[in-house]
Amino acid sequence: MIKNNEKKISLLHPLGLILFILRTLLVWFKRHSIPILLVTIIFSASMIVLWPKISVNLKAGEIGVIFRPLSGGVDTSNLASEGINFKYPWNSIVIYNTQVQKHEIKIEIITKDLLKSIVTLSFQYEINRDTAPLLHRYVGEKYLDKVIIPTVVSTARGQISSFTSEKAFSDEIFKLGKEITVQADTGIINNISPPGTSAIRLIKISQIEIIDIQFPPDVQKSIEEKITQRSKLEAY
Repeated sequence: MIKNNEKKISLLHPLGLILFILRTLLVWFKRHSIPILLVTIIFSASMIVLWPKISVNLKAGEIGVIFRPLSGGVDTSNLASEGINFKYPWNSIVIYNTQVQKHEIKIEIITKDLLKSIVTLSFQYEINRDTAPLLHRYVGEKYLDKVIIPTVVSTARGQISSFTSEKAFSDEIFKLGKEITVQADTGIINNISPPGTSAIRLIKISQIEIIDIQFPPDVQKSIEEKITQRSKLEAY
């Protein structure tokens, strides 16, 4: 009787109550240690397997277009932002870079006097963050190869092909960059606006520059000689 009373009194003390709870939990864990261990192993294995399917980590400057195959496809209202994003395993998040990117290409262009030249172009481009879902739906991830490069190439060819080889070899060729930029950027807006819309910007092209233009060695030597002779004549 005295022992029971002492036990009741000890339980009323905060420290005694804590010790009682800990002892009870310890006894419970000992009795159920195997099931707890099995559940822990199964849960940990499930997280390792499912983690890549339920989470996507976006770096600085990246956004994610959400695709929901069971509820309408591309989500045009919501975007995944930088950091860790959680999703259902059956949904997918396609990552797009919103930073300004630079690309360089070499293209073959026939001049006005029908001579072949190799022109090196560089340009900057970036996607419109707000219209990224529309870009994904109507163009896709390979927008650089499908839209930007063809537009830049066709615009540059149209401008440079109006130059003779001698004029193309002068400094005037390098002044075309601004005009090519404006035409290419306008062409992007006009050519890839989603159906039923007009003048929606999905991609921006900026700073197209003509870095270099090369002709076959014999042609280039001939052009250089002509320019040198003309300079001498003008000096007199």
